[in-house]
Amino acid sequence: MVKTIHKKLAFKSKFLEGWEIFRKSLLGRIGLILIIIFALMALASFIPPMINPMYHPMHGVDPEISFSTGPSWKHWLGTDFMGRDILSQLLAGARVAFMVGVSAAFMSILLGTTIGMIAGYTGNVVDNILMRLADMIMVMPTLLVVLILSSLFGQLNIWTIVLIIALFRWPGVSRVIRSQTLSLKARPFIEAAKVAGASHCRIIFRHIMPNVLPLAFLYMTFRVTSAIIIEAA
Repeated sequence: MVKTIHKKLAFKSKFLEGWEIFRKSLLGRIGLILIIIFALMALASFIPPMINPMYHPMHGVDPEISFSTGPSWKHWLGTDFMGRDILSQLLAGARVAFMVGVSAAFMSILLGTTIGMIAGYTGNVVDNILMRLADMIMVMPTLLVVLILSSLFGQLNIWTIVLIIALFRWPGVSRVIRSQTLSLKARPFIEAAKVAGASHCRIIFRHIMPNVLPLAFLYMTFRVTSAIIIEAA
């Protein structure tokens, strides 16, 4: 019971520490606002087609319009040359961008957190190899890589873009998590787990991971906004 309470207090302490870093970051606050805006737009994208089928972003067409029009009560942002509602298309685009942003950010955070914990805990050769790999990937511009692949292989599908973004955006997260893991590794509760005979995997995922997750989730907001920008490009 006491052990459980201690773990909960440690988790809360780490969360508050990570939140304090996030709260002081202007980019972090802007990123959170953008995520909320995109989330609301993504939810709102389901409403227009339910009101009237002509507001469907791809197949909906206003039968009374066959050319591009300006804003009106019927079409708040106007229509395109086929009579499709521009607002519906904008909301549908935001839904795709939000889905790509969250998926890519989650995958990059998952990958970066795992690699960072392993590098920080094991140290020595494994740490050097993983961090040199991270250095090599960090110098590659993700947006340029996506554009080059698009030009070589044509239009990339959404999940291919998500995978590419995730594979090129984990190094920054892994470095932060690695440094946090190095700090945690010297704590008494980790030494106690080793003495008790806990395996390396158990120590990493049962004792270290709960303490670095709050920081990882806060860094996820940065990754969501950057992934949305890359997807839009």
